[in-house]
Amino acid sequence: TITSPSNFWSVFNENNYTGLELSTNGAVSITNTDANNNAHNGINIEGTLGPTNVTIRNTSTTRLMQISNNEGYGIHVPSTRGTITISGSIFANNNGDIGVFLRNTNVLVTAPKSVSITSLTSNGNEYSGIYVDSKGVITLSSITAMNNQGDSNGVRIENAYSPNSSITINGSNIISGNM
Repeated sequence: TITSPSNFWSVFNENNYTGLELSTNGAVSITNTDANNNAHNGINIEGTLGPTNVTIRNTSTTRLMQISNNEGYGIHVPSTRGTITISGSIFANNNGDIGVFLRNTNVLVTAPKSVSITSLTSNGNEYSGIYVDSKGVITLSSITAMNNQGDSNGVRIENAYSPNSSITINGSNIISGNM
């Protein structure tokens, strides 16, 4: 767990590889943390079995959480066994790969787990702004994905694993100019 109060932040900037690399089979919670200008990923979360639940959030009402200008992914969660929640004013802009990559389709998942993303901006990345692959319910709310390059997806969602899978998009969303 990495938690910083809204007036002080954890900062993982300008590293020769990943800004924040977490390898665990347990739960992950990251609050009020920046990871910018790293030579690989901004935040990378994985483990041998895959972490259980992953939460990344901004609790500040006056400051944006920045995961931007990294040479790899902004936020990279390639395999988790639990739910994934991203919330608050989080920016994942101008990264060298996908801005936000989330997958909870681990083979150890016996029951579908949800993915929820609220108040995320992912613009100007080399590939998709947001990529989600889940066996569970996916909910997006107040998403902006503009001017992402490569595979021409502002947002790409894969959720065709079972008849109970669903995708819900709420709020004001802007998906535009992706090439």
